[in-house]
Amino acid sequence: MSGQSNLLRNPLVHYGLPAVNAVIILAVGFLFLDPGITRNVLFLVVAVEITVVPWVLKRAGRRT
Repeated sequence: MSGQSNLLRNPLVHYGLPAVNAVIILAVGFLFLDPGITRNVLFLVVAVEITVVPWVLKRAGRRT
């Protein structure tokens, strides 16, 4: 693997991947679920996806 760049060091991956996942989860929540606890749990998953996943990806990029 020498000479290859690490994908996890790219900031676009840190923020882009969780953003795309969050948009997909939000679309499913709004389009296919009735208001209630299930939809609220999906919104909690989106909040974690936006806040925690970039931090984890940054740490993983620094370790490799």
